[in-house]
Amino acid sequence: MVWLVSEPKTLDGRRNAYRILRLKDKLAAAHGEGEIMFEARWLPVGALRQGLRQMLVMVNSSRVSHLARAAGMMRRCFNEAMQAARHRKLLAAP
Repeated sequence: MVWLVSEPKTLDGRRNAYRILRLKDKLAAAHGEGEIMFEARWLPVGALRQGLRQMLVMVNSSRVSHLARAAGMMRRCFNEAMQAARHRKLLAAP
């Protein structure tokens, strides 16, 4: 049984607490990464026992977004390579 839950900022008028367990130091990463432990006060999202199905729907929309971004980058790289190839000079005679 899988539930999809939400961790709201406040619940019952009290602010939810969290602890930062560790922050990862990555040189090449553009964003921070770490581990956070939330209190066990959360709300179910959507129908109970449908959590896995709901998560897969969200993951699939994310996959489509990444696919479109990758296709755009490939097209840009191809256009840049074609532009460079059209204007290069090989073995120019004196």
